[in-house]
Amino acid sequence: MLVSIALISPLKSISQTKSFDEPIEYNDYIIGLQNEIGVEIQAFISAVTNDGKSDALASLNNLIAVIDKKITDLSNLSDFEGNTEFRDAGLELFKFYKSIAVNEYKEFVEIKFKEIADDDDNTKLEEIVKRIQENEKEYDEVFLNA
Repeated sequence: MLVSIALISPLKSISQTKSFDEPIEYNDYIIGLQNEIGVEIQAFISAVTNDGKSDALASLNNLIAVIDKKITDLSNLSDFEGNTEFRDAGLELFKFYKSIAVNEYKEFVEIKFKEIADDDDNTKLEEIVKRIQENEKEYDEVFLNA
């Protein structure tokens, strides 16, 4: 019993939610989480552009891990004075990032690093990018207006 209490006590302090005095602090925290994901997306794009398939996949796996962590961080964030709109919009955006990482980005890597690429492959890559951009507009709009 003492061992379980000893193990649970530190977890309680780790899992406590952040608190903010001003709405700008709350919003800045959420935007900071988004920016951290953005840094990893840029690292992934750089790996796809400049490195080989194994580095691109390693970067993708790191990106997914960072997104998962930020989803957890945001999920654990309490409301700000009863308002959850910005947090919830951010959570949906982060889930979208996760979806494109495990689907479109993975597909992109597989096509990009095929030994023999043809015009159909280039068309597929362009379609993936276009699909991501079109879908992201909706999430960005909700996030910006929250």
